[in-house]
Formats: sequence, C-alpha cells, structure tokens
Amino acid sequence: MGFEAVTLKMLVGAWHGALESWTSMPGEPTSADPAACLREAFAAIPGCLTLTAAPKDGPAAP
Repeated sequence: MGFEAVTLKMLVGAWHGALESWTSMPGEPTSADPAACLREAFAAIPGCLTLTAAPKDGPAAP
C-alpha cells in the first residue's frame, strides 16, 4: 500500500471519528461543533503514527 493510500485512509478514518463524536454530542449541536470534532480527530493522527506496540505478557512466540 502506498503512502497516498495510507494518508487517505487516515484522513477518512479521522472524518468518521469526528462524525461519530459530533452525532453523539448531547443537546443541540452548534454550527462550530463539526469543525471542532474534526480538528480534534486530525490532531490525534500524529500520535497514531508514532504508536508502538508492546509484546503481550506470556510465553514467547516460537
């Protein structure tokens, strides 16, 4: 998978997360709420790219 495809998947994922956050907000959302949710989702992308996985506790894999 190329860099462009990964980038597009990250952006679409952020959009879906922002949409989910916005539609689950309590009360009457304002016109600024979707943009705020999208900014928050986009701000999380760098942390996703630097996430490191730790091995599970237990016996080592063969």
